[in-house]
Amino acid sequence: PQTSSLHEYKYKIHMYYVIYNYFLFCLRSQQADINCTDLLGNTPLHCAAYRGQRQCALKLLKSGASPSINNKQGMTHTLL
Repeated sequence: PQTSSLHEYKYKIHMYYVIYNYFLFCLRSQQADINCTDLLGNTPLHCAAYRGQRQCALKLLKSGASPSINNKQGMTHTLL
């Protein structure tokens, strides 16, 4: 059971790292926009929601991320 918790913790840390780096990529590509999108139309909020990163999604929303943006499949973050 403890090993499972450790793996879950490591996974969550990894996901925060991935989402953080995605946002940095947007900033570095001169799209200093919290609602920047990838090739599939996903924003950092979409990515956080898809990966179940509730705290990260809440921070993005508090920082001005739009909850109404659809990706190229027509999905908002709440549908992921």
